[in-house]
Amino acid sequence: MIFRGRQPASVVWRRFRSGLDGFSFSREGEIHCAHVVANAERVMDLLHALSSHLPPAVDMSLTDVRRGSEWRVENAALPDVRDAVARLKVPMATYGGVELAIYTPDDQLTVT
Repeated sequence: MIFRGRQPASVVWRRFRSGLDGFSFSREGEIHCAHVVANAERVMDLLHALSSHLPPAVDMSLTDVRRGSEWRVENAALPDVRDAVARLKVPMATYGGVELAIYTPDDQLTVT
């Protein structure tokens, strides 16, 4: 939604980029991909901010790479998912080892 709009890439870049962050944007057919490289706290803040642009119901997947376990929820209310992401910011930024994806049939946000 946010990247497929009519805003030029430079406007999107300035909105999410600080001096130390890296950002690239690509398009492969109908798939638009934004790749953000920043410190862990900044990435989690961006994920939380971008998630506000998703529809009211989303799916979420959390994979613990170290243990090999996975947790999924479908059709979750966006406010509940955003609340969970807000609570996970500090542990994920501190310890890592987790892949978190929030997605719909049309959009996906992933932190690895």
